[in-house]
Amino acid sequence: MNIINILRNILDGPIDADAHAFLFNIPEEYRALLNDLKNTEAKPSDTRFNLVSLDRLLTRYFESRLTKSETSELKYALLNDEHTASLFINRMSDHHRMLHYTESPRSTKKRKTLIYSLAAAIAALFFVLMIQPENSIYRTLDYTENPPLNMDFHTLRGESSRNNNVEKVFVDGIKYYLACEYDSALTRWSSLNMMNAGHLNIWLYTALSHIALAADESLDEKLRHHHAQTALNIFRKYSKLRDEKEIYFYIVALLLDENRQEARHYAPRIQSPALRKQLECLSPFME
Repeated sequence: MNIINILRNILDGPIDADAHAFLFNIPEEYRALLNDLKNTEAKPSDTRFNLVSLDRLLTRYFESRLTKSETSELKYALLNDEHTASLFINRMSDHHRMLHYTESPRSTKKRKTLIYSLAAAIAALFFVLMIQPENSIYRTLDYTENPPLNMDFHTLRGESSRNNNVEKVFVDGIKYYLACEYDSALTRWSSLNMMNAGHLNIWLYTALSHIALAADESLDEKLRHHHAQTALNIFRKYSKLRDEKEIYFYIVALLLDENRQEARHYAPRIQSPALRKQLECLSPFME
């Protein structure tokens, strides 16, 4: 029986929290909480807790401010949501370790204060980190030092371009692109027809430059949105969204445009292990 199942058997089964505290090092204050949850009816709720909301709720409990409705919501989430149950167990473990290394023969009141003070501190920290969640995706992507996709110049060698001037302009722009000077690259390519010299993928590197600018946190929000929208429009016009790299960067553009639903729709199409690994880094921004 895994720990989550043990927790659920304590809340809604035959296991007693006090008698089985050793199973996952339940601090004394949590035993009282588990007993209160056990005696509470779990009413269906859509509430899904994250670390911040769970810590706030625990703080309210240890300050004796938790309502019956909140207790019921927590119990329902622990019984039905793996994520909430896992967070709850980890938080118990954290508090147990904190008590183990700091506890001396003091009063229960002081130990309670330590627990909910820790919960409040963690909640405050995560609140600070989450008040601007859009910053996280910018830090994850960050194309200020490396471009979204490197250029394989091998594709140019041996190609007999029908329009050498088009190729020259494209290569000049690629040099700016590889140097992460995306505005200069777009300026250089602005005279080109994206349909010309298809083997050069002019449209793709133009879209990638807009994606890089949309991910630049230093730019104005409206300008970032404009670049994300421009990248999406280019993909929708020139890509058939069959190539996995194109699909991946289309998903990136969708997330930068805050279109999580469509991003989730395209995510299963990525099967390449390397791209799946990159996509996993973006999964928090699809929720």
